[in-house]
Amino acid sequence: MNDSLLEPNERARVLLRAAIAELELHVAELTSQAVGGTCAAVAGTLAGSWQRLVPLIAPEPEPVRRSCPHCQRRIMLAATRCMYCLQKSSPAAGAH
Repeated sequence: MNDSLLEPNERARVLLRAAIAELELHVAELTSQAVGGTCAAVAGTLAGSWQRLVPLIAPEPEPVRRSCPHCQRRIMLAATRCMYCLQKSSPAAGAH
């Protein structure tokens, strides 16, 4: 994905999704590697806290987009006009 073609708030959502995915991997690794005692308890507490936090900060799913046939910027799948170059285009097949 070309970040230079994203709106600032859209770029922030993409970065947030990536950070959440990375943290989920690290929490899962930590939890699976913790063995007994205090370490396992702390890992379990961290995993539980993370599971409660993610729904509160998780943005909506990544919207399906396509390239504008005129300027190649990313636009909504069902768009009939590009919000960047304002040229008309047909919605992608399957867009509703």
